[in-house]
Amino acid sequence: NMSVIYLDAPVGAGYSFTENEAGYATQMENITKDIKDFLKQFLDVFQEYKKRDFYAGGDSYAARYSVALAYDMLRSPADVPVKFQGTIGGVGFVAPILDLADSSDFLLQTSMLNMQGYVQFKTYFEIMRSLTKTPDRQNYTMALGILFSTIFTSEKKTLFQNLTLYNSHASPLYTERPWPMLLSFVFANNSTFKKSIHAGENTLLQYDNKALQTKLIFDWLVDIKEIVKYVLNNTRVLFYTGQLDALFPSANSQAYFDKLDWKHAAQYQAAERDLWNPYEKVHPSLPVSAAGYTKSAGNFTSAVVLGMGHYAGFDKPAEIYHLIMHFLEKKISFNSKEM
Repeated sequence: NMSVIYLDAPVGAGYSFTENEAGYATQMENITKDIKDFLKQFLDVFQEYKKRDFYAGGDSYAARYSVALAYDMLRSPADVPVKFQGTIGGVGFVAPILDLADSSDFLLQTSMLNMQGYVQFKTYFEIMRSLTKTPDRQNYTMALGILFSTIFTSEKKTLFQNLTLYNSHASPLYTERPWPMLLSFVFANNSTFKKSIHAGENTLLQYDNKALQTKLIFDWLVDIKEIVKYVLNNTRVLFYTGQLDALFPSANSQAYFDKLDWKHAAQYQAAERDLWNPYEKVHPSLPVSAAGYTKSAGNFTSAVVLGMGHYAGFDKPAEIYHLIMHFLEKKISFNSKEM
């Protein structure tokens, strides 16, 4: 009942590539322009998809430019001949990075940090906040250097790795990336698979492109609050977070959603959380455990998926499928009076 376009964006991510580094995005506007250009070309070739309902969605960093794409398409609807209906952001980089990625409290509460490590980790974020209080490119560069040596994982161990002894920043449940995930990278780089999806036999799957990261690095400090507010005010939105996300803790995202000043802000702040259960009972007398929490106002729903870390589609694929289907079927994030 729907078609899905899986798009490797920005250029330099996934199977997409450029032989000239000038082709890498340096700001969010470059990414959304490239995506809109792609959509125009796609619709020129497959004209039967024109005027259809269209949703934009992405996880982690892609949640950020899914919201930015929604903003562009809502403001300039004539640019791409589709009917924009909503956006989905999973475990998303939407809130300001120094608030979102400060996982000090989460890491302490899950015993990934001891108190000594907690103080050290927290102090690094306080230093970064101090450096970014006023616009200054040199200070921004220093703050970003500290950020990328504090969070994530790398061959030259980050502060997170040294303090937690973990080599994966996704979840407290595994210290290393699970082997099925590592095997998926091997499979995706297999020539037979790449030919079957027309990606090009010699194309390499890129998931940690340092050149792209360097070009786009200052976007990490851009606050997109006004873009998020505009999108919330003008279309349907689903944001989901992971209860066990150690990189972007759910509590940080939820605090950000609560502070957004949009037209249903008061209603959202006062709203009760509901248990979300996508599964039917196998027997009337047996209870079924919920899969998460939802909180809604207007055409916006935020969801917390239980037991899920940062790798949403890997940790809880069935639950994410059902959550997105509920969104598309207007069982959540839907107010008929506003449509």
